[in-house]
Amino acid sequence: MVRVKRSLAAATRALAVAAAALSVPAPCRTAEIRQADPVIVKASKVPFLHGLRITGFRAFAFKNGAAGPIPFQIDEVTIDKNGNGEVFVFTRGQRNRKPNQGRLAELDEIVFMCKDTGEKAAVENFPYRFDRGAEIEVADPLTGAKSYAYLVHSADPENLPASDTDYVQVVGTPGWTAGEYYKVGQSSLEKARKFPNIVDYFAIRTEAGGNGADVLDRVKFRSRVEALGGTLRFSRNEDSFRIEELASLDGPVRRITRSRNSVYLALGITTPPQSYNVTSYFNGYVTPVYIDIPIDLTTIKGVVRTAYFRSTLDFNKNAVGMKYYNPHHTKGILVDGVPSAEEKKIHNEEFEWMLLAGEKQGAWMMYLVKPPPDQFPLRLNNYLVDDVNSPDPPEEEPGQIGNMGFTVANILDAKAGTHKILVYVYFPPYYKPGDEKAYLNIHKHPLQTSAREFFFPGTQ
Repeated sequence: MVRVKRSLAAATRALAVAAAALSVPAPCRTAEIRQADPVIVKASKVPFLHGLRITGFRAFAFKNGAAGPIPFQIDEVTIDKNGNGEVFVFTRGQRNRKPNQGRLAELDEIVFMCKDTGEKAAVENFPYRFDRGAEIEVADPLTGAKSYAYLVHSADPENLPASDTDYVQVVGTPGWTAGEYYKVGQSSLEKARKFPNIVDYFAIRTEAGGNGADVLDRVKFRSRVEALGGTLRFSRNEDSFRIEELASLDGPVRRITRSRNSVYLALGITTPPQSYNVTSYFNGYVTPVYIDIPIDLTTIKGVVRTAYFRSTLDFNKNAVGMKYYNPHHTKGILVDGVPSAEEKKIHNEEFEWMLLAGEKQGAWMMYLVKPPPDQFPLRLNNYLVDDVNSPDPPEEEPGQIGNMGFTVANILDAKAGTHKILVYVYFPPYYKPGDEKAYLNIHKHPLQTSAREFFFPGTQ
């Protein structure tokens, strides 16, 4: 991955934008450009740029006929050392080697945000000289709207301006991941040292309509099996996790962290480690969740007294007054720490997405992407408990205020194994019911991309 910043020499050339020709193509329908989606283009779509040094690239978009730099990054990708698939070339921590390190190759990923794209440009209107380039077209399959970004390369990149925008950062102590819309992590250095694997800080920033207050008690993972009259017991929670950060890369558009996770069993024994990536953007992040079934529960189904697995977020008193939404409850259920009959109805509903929103606190949304049913035999249902007088330790704040997420509904039919799902978290700004569709469309109706070679006039 490479990130670029504006140099003094390039900044002095910013006035060259005004030199663009007067005749420009008809602008795209900018009002229809999707605002939430990242655009990830495999470098295999731009074979004419392969072999060029990644540090020589810049990205531009045309708005109202004028070209301006946009934030982008190129993340290098290689094949796992065991030949088991693609892996990122991280820039911090454990690093994977790449045969043509530092030069664009077909597995690499070109990343920018759809909202930063612009109009289709005529080559004669490009105000900066470059060696080679690509016009990347981004198409919305729902509306037909198209927008464009221009990736160009120069042997002297300091002559090209670069965006100063950095959408995702690590800030504060102990270190929050902070996108433009949110901050997530641990609430204090003391808690980070005592519980290094617990996420207990969640704030929605003013840029997304929040007030910046921490609304989270903690992220919870709870599993329990009791059988044979209580002689067989297995119980685990988030305090049982052992998480080690291995590597990361951090660019202007996204941050990817690779970690290794295992669960403590007993007598110093842990489950086999799982390595995974968490990818953060300006408006949210994606993380995998592994559901470990330690034993074949079908073999002891007849003697099981208790069995459950749930993954939830339990909120704190700052979340009082927010409303819970899902596909079956589009008018919202008030979160106030007082149980209601309506809340109990959701436990038999299959989980698709949920959202928590408040006028002052902002909005938080989560949805799941599961493998096909033949590969994922588990059925996930909604979970919501809103009762300040119902303890659910371990926790930071006693009781449950909007403790929400999902459970495995058919846990007793599950065989031993590890099942993976992807959890997408977003922070819709100034949420109104229906706004969730823009985030669901990221995966239900993904953007389509194509690229063509783009020449500076007179260099073909």
